[in-house]
Amino acid sequence: MARRVKGPDGVVHDFPDDATDQEISAALTAPPTKPDAPRRGWVDMGVDALPMIGGAVGGLLGGASGIPTLGLGSVPGAIAGAGALGAGGEAVKQLINRARGAEVPATPGAAAGDIALQGGVQGALEGAGQGISAAVTPVAKAVYRGYLKPSLAKINIGKATQIIDTAFKENLPISHGAVTEAGRRIGELKARVDALLASATGDVDLHTVADKVRTWARAMYGRAGRAPEDLDAALQVAERIDNHPSMAPTPPLARQDIVDLPTANTVKRDLQEGVGTSQYGIPSKAGKTAEKVGASEMRTAIEAKAPGVGPLNMRESRLIDLARSLRQATGREANKNAFFGVPSIISGMAGAEEYGRTKNPYSAAATALAMRVGLHPAVATRAALLASRIAEKVPAAVISDVARAAVQAVSEAQQEP
Repeated sequence: MARRVKGPDGVVHDFPDDATDQEISAALTAPPTKPDAPRRGWVDMGVDALPMIGGAVGGLLGGASGIPTLGLGSVPGAIAGAGALGAGGEAVKQLINRARGAEVPATPGAAAGDIALQGGVQGALEGAGQGISAAVTPVAKAVYRGYLKPSLAKINIGKATQIIDTAFKENLPISHGAVTEAGRRIGELKARVDALLASATGDVDLHTVADKVRTWARAMYGRAGRAPEDLDAALQVAERIDNHPSMAPTPPLARQDIVDLPTANTVKRDLQEGVGTSQYGIPSKAGKTAEKVGASEMRTAIEAKAPGVGPLNMRESRLIDLARSLRQATGREANKNAFFGVPSIISGMAGAEEYGRTKNPYSAAATALAMRVGLHPAVATRAALLASRIAEKVPAAVISDVARAAVQAVSEAQQEP
């Protein structure tokens, strides 16, 4: 037989005969349970995703060619398109939910507010993706330059941007292996130039090239106030081009100033080698500069006859500058004490912080080691190169869409089951 007990709300409840007073009291005072909300289906999730889909489509369309009618380029056009279609997606979502009897904003003002909010959110997500994509490569180059900067100053700070651009184009980090690889590529380029010139027709007048060097030397050093030794050193370079002792005529042969392209290229390389290997004072600074001018004039004369070697020469020249910087940077790193210096101090501080937080010496040691390895130039610059390559291959729209998907996933997780 059941026990009938009136609850505080005046409603009579039936309990089993064996129910204790404590159980009955607890049941009568327990808060009422809410009925389980209906589970969300694919239709619910699909309708709620309409603003995200609109933002993605709008960003893609607006970024394809901009919005000329509004005077917007590709990036502003992508942001505007994402905002417009994101707001449109919210409007369509509200219409569908209203038709299917689902929850919708209670007033027109609240509906308009949600539409404007989604337009702003989708436009902001598109802008964030575009900004991240555009910032990755400049930041990566700044990291690379930070590790290479002392070496850049020793060569020519004016070439710094070109050297960094070459490193990223050639995908060469600051490491001994990269120095070796740069040398291999330089040798390969020289071989390709030699092959092209061996099959090319034409010749170079060494006397004409030497006269250009003489004209430059007299304009640069042939005036009061300049050391006479500078003019002499520069003119000696010109003499080496068209009046070298090895060129003295042997009767009945006449003097030969007209040479084929491979010979002219050898003269150019000899001048370049003189620039790179000369010791202090031999020859003078003026002589080194004259060698650079002479090599440049020879290169111009050769490329006028064989234009195909121009791009190869340019790449080789830039690789030579980069390889020189890499050699100095890796040499400087090798001379450092691995247990001291700023990277080691930072790594030690990271390890100490980890130990203070976890009291785990193994975790602290692993953190310090990982930080020290990450701060090594070879690791840090390789990571910078990889980040730049990923940013170049992954469209900004993809980054924006990943952000949209993440926001939508969080929003969905917060919904009632």
